[in-house]
Formats: sequence, structure tokens, C-alpha cells
Amino acid sequence: MNTSLTANDIKQKLEHVPYSILERVAEYVDALLENQTEEFTISEKQKKILDKALKQDKNTFISRDDITKKYQL
Repeated sequence: MNTSLTANDIKQKLEHVPYSILERVAEYVDALLENQTEEFTISEKQKKILDKALKQDKNTFISRDDITKKYQL
């Protein structure tokens, strides 16, 4: 596991993703924070859904500035 990961690293990764992915990421983060003692994995079906979402039309993406404002990053 990369121990030097920062919130800025995550912000950069999410800079050009569609809103639908941001919603899923936020739900994932919420689940992690609620279950900090449990191991969290995603199924192959969930991986395929995320891969498909990553290949979506870039016109559905929102800007990093909008993400930063909305989630106060």
C-alpha cells in the first residue's frame, strides 16, 4: 500500500471523471469511514461497472474546481 498518498493525489485522479463516478467514490469513502476495521473489496461486477464509467464520454465530466468547491477539498 502506498503510504505517501495524499488528498491532493486523490483530487488529481478525480479531476476529469464524470459525476456518476464521483457519486460512487463518495459512497465508497463513506463506507470505508463507517467500517474502518473491516476489509473492503469490490466485486468483479463492480469493477466492470467502474471500468465502463471511466470510458464514458468526456463531455459528462465536471471540472476539478467544481469538485473542489462541492467537497471542500
